[in-house]
Amino acid sequence: MQEALEDYIWLVGEEGRRWLAKVAEDTRPTLRILESLRKDLSAARAHLIVEQVELRRKAEEKFPWADQMFFTRKGLEQATDAWIGHYKVRRFSPGTLVADLCCGIGGDLLSLGTRGPIVGVEKDSVCELFARHNLAVIRGTNTDVGFSQVIGGDVWEYRHQLSEVWGWHIDPDRRSVGKRTTRLSLSSPPPEVIEQLLAIHPTAAVKISPGEEVPSEWQARAELEWISFRGRCRQQVVWFGALAESPGKCRATLLCDCPDPQEVQAESICGSAGMPTPIASEIGPVVCDPDPAVLASGLLGELCQRFGLQALAPQGGYLTGSAPPPTRLVSSYWVEEVLPLDVEKLKRYFRARGIGELVMKKRSGEVDPEHLRARLSLRGTERAHLIVCKHKNRFRAIVVRPV
Repeated sequence: MQEALEDYIWLVGEEGRRWLAKVAEDTRPTLRILESLRKDLSAARAHLIVEQVELRRKAEEKFPWADQMFFTRKGLEQATDAWIGHYKVRRFSPGTLVADLCCGIGGDLLSLGTRGPIVGVEKDSVCELFARHNLAVIRGTNTDVGFSQVIGGDVWEYRHQLSEVWGWHIDPDRRSVGKRTTRLSLSSPPPEVIEQLLAIHPTAAVKISPGEEVPSEWQARAELEWISFRGRCRQQVVWFGALAESPGKCRATLLCDCPDPQEVQAESICGSAGMPTPIASEIGPVVCDPDPAVLASGLLGELCQRFGLQALAPQGGYLTGSAPPPTRLVSSYWVEEVLPLDVEKLKRYFRARGIGELVMKKRSGEVDPEHLRARLSLRGTERAHLIVCKHKNRFRAIVVRPV
């Protein structure tokens, strides 16, 4: 269904907001709601209302104030959540004017808008409209942030104003070719345009996919940071100029969940990627599962050196040590038993201990946890944790207890 821009303008207006509030409380099936709306609204506007209510519900895990915001499906998927956004803005000088290029529906824009004046630039007219209204959500509760606005247009058209800002942030469109990509060269704008913008103003943050390899010339002069939150590595940020605390280095950061995004706490490790990872000859009293950001950043060797850990296999993954390391960048487990990955032996072990529930962790694609769990025919009322991994080229089943 093709909605016109005037339908979106209607959606963010007073009448659209009234319908959104009404439908948000409606518990009937979607088709019934649509049928009811069609009695008073056009098909396009009825669809927009139902879709927006659905998107707001999905957005609750990203934004505490999602019920006041406006989203497109693509914009919500690509938007930085409020916790990561508030962590990132701590590098930007408070009270200074900052530009958010390719701001989308305003994920990073909202966080940047809490620390000072902000200008967002977005070429998609619907996202521009939504970002402007979403910014008003933050601006309405922060009266001292100063001048804020969202303007339409291509980021290249804004290059003449870059000299007016303290620094800038950009989130290149990773779906400019129709489907999501992790290749920076296929993003919009591409690296060569970003490089030209950097030549105009070198203090910048470039948000990209965690799996994207940045150009070698960027690695030499920028700081690369991988950020994980709620168990996943969410994004990579390339920090340039005054925003780069450790140029030429990599950083892995874990954000701890909390109700208020502005109170989010972080733990990081910074160093050189690709350091050798020592291999353990034996499995020690503790096994550790490194945070996804550590693995994505290539800082596993740095982590091992800093906390006296060793890898169970050359390809990395699970680590072992003599004691739980004092960091949240790993999940630590006490080792209770190390067994071969033999179904009959495991079955006897778990039955003897009344294990009926098994929490299983693994990294190798060669082991299907659900298939293994079904073959074990678990019975009992007790619960156990099992790590399946390789050590000395053999699969091991390590019964563990969370620290």
